[in-house]
Amino acid sequence: MAASPRSSAPVTSQFLADFAGAVASTDGRLLAALLSASVDPVLLAAAAGEIAALGPARLARALDGWQLPDRYKPVIQRYWAYLSAGDDGLQKAYGAVLSAFMPAFTSVWQISAFRSMCSGLVAIAVEAENYQKAAGLKPDKLVEALNDLSRLCALASSERAEIGQRLGFLVLTNCCFKICFKLSELNRSTKIIDQVQSLLSSGLTYLEFPLCDAVTYHYYLGRLRILQHDFDAADASLSFSWKYCPQVYERQRRKILIYLTVARIIRGRFPTQELLAKILPRCCLW
Repeated sequence: MAASPRSSAPVTSQFLADFAGAVASTDGRLLAALLSASVDPVLLAAAAGEIAALGPARLARALDGWQLPDRYKPVIQRYWAYLSAGDDGLQKAYGAVLSAFMPAFTSVWQISAFRSMCSGLVAIAVEAENYQKAAGLKPDKLVEALNDLSRLCALASSERAEIGQRLGFLVLTNCCFKICFKLSELNRSTKIIDQVQSLLSSGLTYLEFPLCDAVTYHYYLGRLRILQHDFDAADASLSFSWKYCPQVYERQRRKILIYLTVARIIRGRFPTQELLAKILPRCCLW
């Protein structure tokens, strides 16, 4: 890692030092924290002030002072623009960060950062849409986020996609599913599923993806199949989630079990009293 260049902007200088360190050590969690949509208000004010005072030219020179691959520079520049954005432009600005990250998303270690960023975009859209509803405006932010994520899906599932992008594809899929369920626009999920199947046809298996993403995907897919009255397929998908969801995630396992129980009861497979007594009553406490 390069030595820290002299700077009168300690926040941005520290950010660059940490970013260079995350890349050099392939630390996905640190990268996720650095590019998070949620920023401490005090740090945000300091960073926004520095960015405004330095201006684009000096920021570009500061960026050039670090040993970073060129593909990361647009990501940092877009993130700095996000930190300076007003409330009305937050979603668009963070969407630009995510789009800029795609060309840099080449390795598996970056998936945790990508997951954090995709979830962050959805969270911004949910908050913005709630504000629109409260103000009596037509809500459109979730649809906007869904469109942005769908465009990234096309990139991540293409033949030219890097391995990191391909193995991060279920991250995008799960965020799209989440929005589709919130909007009750489940007809849009058909294309999502087709893209997943196309990716699997290239030789990948579900167990090659990060397990948390594969479990979440099958959970959403199972819920969708129940709504479509395809209970055999629902059972298969939810059984996958139940089998591979670690025991420590009790809340998630209870959610999976609710829908799995529904699918199996309809198929004539009834749960034991012991299972119902152990799991389902606790769901009423959520």
